[in-house]
Amino acid sequence: MSSRIRKAQGEELPIVIGILDEVVAWMEQFGDSLWTEEEVSSQAMQADFDAGDYYLVIEGEQIVATFLMQDHDSYYWPEAGKGEALYLHRIAVRRAFAGSGHSKAVLRFAMEQARKRGIDWIRLDCDFHRKALNNLYTKLGFAFHSEVVIGDYHGNRYQLSVTSAESKE
Repeated sequence: MSSRIRKAQGEELPIVIGILDEVVAWMEQFGDSLWTEEEVSSQAMQADFDAGDYYLVIEGEQIVATFLMQDHDSYYWPEAGKGEALYLHRIAVRRAFAGSGHSKAVLRFAMEQARKRGIDWIRLDCDFHRKALNNLYTKLGFAFHSEVVIGDYHGNRYQLSVTSAESKE
């Protein structure tokens, strides 16, 4: 699998939302919800999209995945300063391409970006109850950092040292 990653542009917000909606529908088949319809609406996502924080993973000519990458996260990591880490959110792979290594490609891309910017950490959060997803993050090399509770959300926060990951490559 050879894929490339680029920022989502111009009129591509509906494509990003379509990928997220596909993952939401797939999760709902199992009685689970990853994001609410409100969270993946164009209104909720427009500011991050306009800021250039959404990316697309492309295999051949097909857009197969999307993710949000920011240099700050004042909601889940309020104690962290801007530029201390890169934060990954809403990693979503179209079901037809799941299991093809696109999550690893996102991680490699985030590590490249962190190195270029002189940032030492890649961070993300995950709902406490999503055991498979929590396991995937540790399998990808992330270490548990701490728990976070915000309203009804109970999550685990993970981080990956870019320097440590480099030594394992």
